[in-house]
Amino acid sequence: MAVTAFGGLGFDLTPVHAKAEAAKLAGTKQTTSVCCYCSVGCGLIVSTAEGGKGRAVNVEGVPDLPIIEGALCPMG
Repeated sequence: MAVTAFGGLGFDLTPVHAKAEAAKLAGTKQTTSVCCYCSVGCGLIVSTAEGGKGRAVNVEGVPDLPIIEGALCPMG
């Protein structure tokens, strides 16, 4: 709600979002993987919590791949 309120007033919240994402993934280990749901085989970056029993906390597409450009489909 605060983003909508301050975003409409002309404030640029991009640096705030970037710092929030960096803080959220600060204590994680990032590994690469491949999505197995279709024949495209999109590349994934999987962030796992260091002390969280190896559970995935974030999954995102690899931005360097020209086919997906960092985006994932709903299945991935």
